[in-house]
Amino acid sequence: MGLKNLYLFCIVFFLTSILSSVITQDKVFEFNFNDCTFEDASVEFPGITPGGNPTCECGINGKSYHLDGTSDFLTVSNLSNSYLSENFTLDFYFWLDQSSGEIDIFSHRNGCSNLDSLMALRYFSTNNEILFEISSNVNNYFSVRAPINNNICWHRFTLVKFNLEYLVYLDNKLIKKIISRENIVFSKLAEITFANSPCTTAQKLNGRIDEISLFGRALSEIEIKGIYYFPDQIVTDNTTIFKGESITLET
Repeated sequence: MGLKNLYLFCIVFFLTSILSSVITQDKVFEFNFNDCTFEDASVEFPGITPGGNPTCECGINGKSYHLDGTSDFLTVSNLSNSYLSENFTLDFYFWLDQSSGEIDIFSHRNGCSNLDSLMALRYFSTNNEILFEISSNVNNYFSVRAPINNNICWHRFTLVKFNLEYLVYLDNKLIKKIISRENIVFSKLAEITFANSPCTTAQKLNGRIDEISLFGRALSEIEIKGIYYFPDQIVTDNTTIFKGESITLET
């Protein structure tokens, strides 16, 4: 490596380290499941409450939890509600096993009979697309649909709130900028839950959940991409293998 390239590498590494440190300080919670527990990585936020019998399996950066599509679910403490009325960033990864019909991935709503104070993410196999909904009332309801890329296993969903803007990302791409008529104050009785929507029309998620994080501010698109884990990709630098050689692949 030449002196100039080494200099540039050091600058990039230094700036990336600073960015990662700043972002980490803004985390309300982080559930990475790497120790096969439901505890927050910082052990400062109450742990996730599981339902059924989720199984700890291979994940993005260690371990993840597999939900069986029948009785398994994950619920985050409603202490997170106080952060959802201010600027925030909610980020998580999901893996869909083969399922048919309407699949409940994530929701935050109190009941299913109205459109008051809700957000929800579902997958529809017939169209191979996700549907995200967010609302404060029937007159302030928004939805966005986007196709799922079947060439990758892990998908990333990110929701950013900045004042009255709600930015929806799928796999690091901005798929919708929602401008709300008012600040959406979610129900204090609702919880962030995975595969446990009060709407029973949808089936529970059959797949994996990993790296659930809530940040106490709106992350920029650069920051969002900067902390991406790049699942499903080989990141080993070696590109050529000669006969008789072997290398360890890092994914």
